[in-house]
Amino acid sequence: MEIYRTLEGLPRDSENVLTVGTFDGIHLGHRFILEELVRLAHSNHGVATVVTFDPHPKQIVAQENGQPVQLLTTIEEKIPLLRQLHIQKLVILPFTKEFSQLGAEAFVRSILVDRVGMKGVVVGYDHAFGRNREGGLKTLQGIASESAFEVLQLDELTADGAHVSSTQIRQHLKKGQIGEANALLGYEYSVIGKVVRGDGRGKTLGFPTANLYISESAKLLPANGVYAVKAQVGMDTFSGMANIGTRPTFDGDRIVFEVHLFAFDDDIYDHELRISFREKIRNEVKFGSVEQLIRQLENDKMQTKQLFSHTQNAILWSH
Repeated sequence: MEIYRTLEGLPRDSENVLTVGTFDGIHLGHRFILEELVRLAHSNHGVATVVTFDPHPKQIVAQENGQPVQLLTTIEEKIPLLRQLHIQKLVILPFTKEFSQLGAEAFVRSILVDRVGMKGVVVGYDHAFGRNREGGLKTLQGIASESAFEVLQLDELTADGAHVSSTQIRQHLKKGQIGEANALLGYEYSVIGKVVRGDGRGKTLGFPTANLYISESAKLLPANGVYAVKAQVGMDTFSGMANIGTRPTFDGDRIVFEVHLFAFDDDIYDHELRISFREKIRNEVKFGSVEQLIRQLENDKMQTKQLFSHTQNAILWSH
């Protein structure tokens, strides 16, 4: 997959069959569009091209209204997912406040037609673009007649009758509803973090943990609680359980993300781990004593191992 992070150096040709969007999460609804894009590009001897933005447009708006933005996927997490779907070219447009003021027609004409080169475009049922989301299907159809590109609009995709959207997935994750979120994503939600030194308390409890630092502040963490997870460490994958929360038994006052891996004792400080969430085990609880906490952790470990023994093939598609 060719990747262009600006328009500079992007070769202009007329063979790009493209779609435009933020594709946060690259969920089943996005996958439906992207698979149709690849099919259309192949049948028209074109190049399956995705045009997206970085940072996410909502992050620019958030700078003005103070609303925090929570993302399902960073731009770097999207790349392997798009490659897996056989996208041939990825154009990442730097999104700025000035860019946000570009009108819909100007965006299509000056960017998609004149700079990228567009043979066809695939859009979802509710696609909108340009300043204040003023553009849509009619905008594209109006310009297509004079610029000779094909427009294909797809119907809404639902999963068991449920609307598939990034917003819906975020809501599930904020409630700790991992199964529901994963069902709409089509893969297990994951977070990448760097292992940093903690206070060593987990080791004294008999449950040494890798404490993770998430460099992307906008990355969404699931609700506080204990989760069954898989951790990718280099080329290897290990089962384990993760805790997200303040560690109330020890009167903690800040959110920590820590992972205990089964059958693993290597030194992985400064390593990056990808943590994939399988299921929520329980809510975060303040225990009356350290002994009660240890007993519960033993139960959590047993429950997590039983879960993995029954769900080894539960992933729909993976990174």
